[in-house]
Amino acid sequence: MKKSMIILCLLSVAGLFAQQAAQTRYWKPETSQIGLPVRVFDGNAFVPNLNLSDFELLENGVPQRLNALYLMKKGAVERKDGDAEVAPDPFRRFFVLIQATDYHPKLKNALDYLFNEELQAGDSLEIQTPMRNYSLSAESLATKSHKMLSTELNEIVRKDIGQGGMAYNSMLRDLKRFTRLISDVRGTSLDDTAGDVADMGLAHQLQDYKNALVKMETLRQADEAKLIAFARLLKDADGQKYVIYIYQREFRPEISSQTANNLMMANADNFQIQGDIQELFAYYNRPLVLNQKKLNEAFAAAGVDFNLLYILKQPERIMGITMREQSEDVFKTLSQVSAATGGLVTTTENPDSALKEMFQAADMSYMLYFTPSAESKNATFKKLLVRVKDKSYRIVTRAGYFY
Repeated sequence: MKKSMIILCLLSVAGLFAQQAAQTRYWKPETSQIGLPVRVFDGNAFVPNLNLSDFELLENGVPQRLNALYLMKKGAVERKDGDAEVAPDPFRRFFVLIQATDYHPKLKNALDYLFNEELQAGDSLEIQTPMRNYSLSAESLATKSHKMLSTELNEIVRKDIGQGGMAYNSMLRDLKRFTRLISDVRGTSLDDTAGDVADMGLAHQLQDYKNALVKMETLRQADEAKLIAFARLLKDADGQKYVIYIYQREFRPEISSQTANNLMMANADNFQIQGDIQELFAYYNRPLVLNQKKLNEAFAAAGVDFNLLYILKQPERIMGITMREQSEDVFKTLSQVSAATGGLVTTTENPDSALKEMFQAADMSYMLYFTPSAESKNATFKKLLVRVKDKSYRIVTRAGYFY
């Protein structure tokens, strides 16, 4: 099991957010020079005083000649060192993807910060909620009040998370009820595990529980093909690209191992019950199967800064129910994608401060330009390694590119 809904088409538009396709400014370099965004940290502080001669770049272990360095701040060029036939495009694209089944009130502060402190004239924004996608063009951002845009978007996000999580949370309540019934623990109060569930025997209860798990699975899918398609979509987009994936921790109600052992012993002669229980535990342990290498290379080659904001929440304590985290494998997969693109990963119960730190870290960067050799042009993935000479700084950049 252990999968999470990841819908990445980024197409539909509603409300004040209009499609920007017709308004997009396209920028294509006229040379084969490649620009590589690089962030250099001394501890948690960005190092702003490096020059072109301070850097080393290796492609598949082979040193490359660097042509130019640009120091960037919020998309704008602060300083240049060296010569290059192309310069960074100042156009910044922000993609905010929200996967949550419960609205976190501090998301409002995080989105307010995005509008009031980060977004500026010339930027564009696309936001995906659990329900639909919204696009804010650079022109709208330049002409409309940021406060008005933030207020309206926050209301949309709140409603969409509530509506999008409705079916999931209803299924979650059903699973809690079935789990308590199988565990023979009756509710003592009118909580969300209480309710009328017909007691039609253990075999029927186990089948109802399994059916509920299967239905939840249909609401939660990780599609490798869609992720790759999203990466390719980003690769074709111009400008500086930032993805903020906001993902909320998830838990699944499970029958405890102690309950399962008790049921197995009590039904030692009932092969159907024995088989149903064993099948459930096999179902619990089904891994998420994605090609991590393929995903890493696709997003690294897209030239996108992929950042993961993982919102922590504590499991409920419910008598007779084991609440098992089911999002750790998705977290691991997306964390590795983030590392491959030079993005950041933050786990927190406070999305407000975490998002601020994420944007502040991304505001400053270097853009290194180099020209791949003719021998490199063979459509394979080239691994990149950036170093600062004679220093042990922490360097954040993408893992490589296709050429």
